[in-house]
Amino acid sequence: MFIFSPRRLKSYVYLSFSVIILIIVLWLFLYLHKDHKTKNVVNFTQKISQTSNAFSQNFTNFQSFLISGYKQPELYTSGNQIFIDTYIDNLEKFNSELNNLKHHSNALKIENELEQIVKAQSHHLTLAKQFKSEVKIRGFRDFGIEGEMRRLAHELEKKNLLDRDLLLQLRRHEKDYLMRGDEDYLAEFDYLIDSINKYYNISNDARSLLNKYSYNFKQLALKNKTIGVSYNEGIFAKINQQKTYIEELYETLNHKSNAELTSFNRALTRSFIIETIILALLLVVISYYFVRIISKDVDHLKLRIEKFVKSNFKHIENNTPTYSSKIKEVNELNDSYSLLKEKLAKTIKDLENSIDEANKNAEYKSRFLANMSHEMRTPLNGLIGMLQMLHFDSLSKSQEEHLEIAQYSANHLLRLINMILDHSKLEAEKLSIEKLPFYLDDEINKLVKIFKFQALEKNLEFKTIIKGEQNVCALGDTLRIQQILINLISNALKFTEKGSVTLSVDSKLINNEYLIAFEVIDTGIGLDENQIHRLFEAFEQGDLSTTRKHGGTGLGLTIANKLIELMGGEMSIKSKANTGTCFCFTLRLPKSEPLDITTSTDKISINSKIEGIKEVLIVEDNKINQKVLSKILMRMGIMSDIANNGIEALHCCEQKTYDIIFMDLNMPIMDGIEAAQRLKEDFSGKNYHTPIIAVTASAFEKDKKRVLEIGMNDFIAKPVDFNNLQDLLTRYAKTVNFD
Repeated sequence: MFIFSPRRLKSYVYLSFSVIILIIVLWLFLYLHKDHKTKNVVNFTQKISQTSNAFSQNFTNFQSFLISGYKQPELYTSGNQIFIDTYIDNLEKFNSELNNLKHHSNALKIENELEQIVKAQSHHLTLAKQFKSEVKIRGFRDFGIEGEMRRLAHELEKKNLLDRDLLLQLRRHEKDYLMRGDEDYLAEFDYLIDSINKYYNISNDARSLLNKYSYNFKQLALKNKTIGVSYNEGIFAKINQQKTYIEELYETLNHKSNAELTSFNRALTRSFIIETIILALLLVVISYYFVRIISKDVDHLKLRIEKFVKSNFKHIENNTPTYSSKIKEVNELNDSYSLLKEKLAKTIKDLENSIDEANKNAEYKSRFLANMSHEMRTPLNGLIGMLQMLHFDSLSKSQEEHLEIAQYSANHLLRLINMILDHSKLEAEKLSIEKLPFYLDDEINKLVKIFKFQALEKNLEFKTIIKGEQNVCALGDTLRIQQILINLISNALKFTEKGSVTLSVDSKLINNEYLIAFEVIDTGIGLDENQIHRLFEAFEQGDLSTTRKHGGTGLGLTIANKLIELMGGEMSIKSKANTGTCFCFTLRLPKSEPLDITTSTDKISINSKIEGIKEVLIVEDNKINQKVLSKILMRMGIMSDIANNGIEALHCCEQKTYDIIFMDLNMPIMDGIEAAQRLKEDFSGKNYHTPIIAVTASAFEKDKKRVLEIGMNDFIAKPVDFNNLQDLLTRYAKTVNFD
């Protein structure tokens, strides 16, 4: 081809555009040429049709001349008469137009027909001129032959050279002939002239005038025959015949020209389509050539990139021949890509090392949190358990106050631990939202019970406003909704010194979904714009003075906001400094069928026995936890055996059958997971059907899920809450068949 050395891409673009523009111009030229030819041929056929119509209309001028034009004196005095002159001028004009159209007739192959019309119209023009000349010679009234004849008759009458009656008879025969054209009147005229010459004695002057009168009358008769109006012969007949002939020629010409025009248009359109297809194919071929030049090199580069991507950005071409393109930019791009690939491969390798390191750190963090959760909850279990046990002893008022302070501190420490773990789960996106049926009114009542005494202690009014739907039963995570509201109400109470804290709940049922709007409104210290912007950041509060005065970790609102987002909502804040704050959020919760709740009035006291459960096995390595759980169970009238690890638990289970087994997970020698698996695998064992309750300090959902997957029946978290333990034992006492 004409391209050998590498060129700039713009050179190929300019060249391709030039070729494309040239093809478009050529196509446009062909189109305009076709359009021009078509217009000329159409104009030709239109002019032929117009000339044909004008020829037929022009004959009215000839007819007007026959009716009145020949009577006008101007014809005989100046030789001009508007009707016959217009008729003749139009005939000359038609011939001139037809002669001008001859060069277009070849396109439609009608030149012979056009030539016939031109000849016929030329002959018709000659007849028209001859007709005018003969009419002018014949005359009318005082002009021409008729005028001379009338003059001679008047002279005979004036000079009394002929008897008046004879002259009147001659004039009557003359008029009858002129009016009717009947030759009998001409014969009677001749007979009367001969009779006068033979039988009447008239003077020589009279005879001379009479003979001239007779001669002119005969000449007039000859002119009438030559003109032929009265007899439909002579020139008049020829003009009529020629007119009919020309109109037939025009009709034939119009019919043939229209047929030829249709054929011409088809042929021209066909040739134009073929030319367009040829140019289009040429355009495609040229475009393909230029695109191929560009795409070939780009495809090669694309394959290199795909190969590099499929290799996870690790493949580096070594000892590969350098690819040379015809486009300089592609060569430069290849060089840049090679350099980029080397740097990217190195960067990715460094990034993978960083990710591995980050994953290890994340794993270390998870292990650390799990261990810390276990290690911190284990002593808390002993502390909170013993504090709960002290509630059932007889204490002095001072001791009760001390116990209340200790219990509040222990619970506060537990909430801090849970809050840090929740934040960690949210960061790792491992916290899931449950969907369980609940009554909204019940959850609000629980909050009222929790906070009304706290509000009274600070002399604050705690109000609840319930609007909208009644008896709302929805599907949602009540634990997380309670967690959000508890955090918001706790903050409101914490930062409000006087006034009130209001919980407003407005629910609407839309398309089988409850739209529930929550608002927590206080009259506290409020927030400015800068504080609002930083409020949802982890470990952030309004300012440092807030932390010093009111305490707190700064995690509560962050966790609440993320929980709301997980449930598909969004929290908003309206606040002004020293005025108060309103925290708002809206949740969409599916409607649930009403719950079948059976309310039991039998409250089990700490000293009442739980029927059906007599002896349990506690598998726990921590001595404090062993004592806490065994003492709580003893209060309920339940005896317990202690196993320090999984091996001891299996040995105990071989000796006797227990009603329930409480299994710790993290123990030396054999952990609770393996011990539970072995018990569930021993189908003939004494405790195969015994419910196994995991007692775990782990707050991670994966651990809870795992204990259920291996066959444990339930779990209870450390620190063990007395009420939760009592509910669990009551539930299993009713549902399990004990020996």
